Amino acid sequence: MLIKQVTIRWVMTCVPRNQSSAAVGLVNTVGNLGGIVGPIVVGIAAVGNDISSGFYILGISMVVSGLIFCTVTGKFKIKVEAKEGSSQNLVSH
Repeated sequence: MLIKQVTIRWVMTCVPRNQSSAAVGLVNTVGNLGGIVGPIVVGIAAVGNDISSGFYILGISMVVSGLIFCTVTGKFKIKVEAKEGSSQNLVSH
């Protein structure tokens, strides 16, 4: 539940409002693909009764994904301009 809230908050701050539902759908699609591909990779990489090699592959892919994410995040910035009268322009004292 917490991950869903973080995803929605991230999408709402980074993506224009008229495209937020498509962005949440894309994030859900990638998450569901991971849920399908992960067990398949563990099953294929398992040799005999030892399934640890599959989990090593998944761990390495998570580290590589994190490194790719860290290098790509700084390159894509979306500018969201606040409209007049919106709550983003209000300053509370």
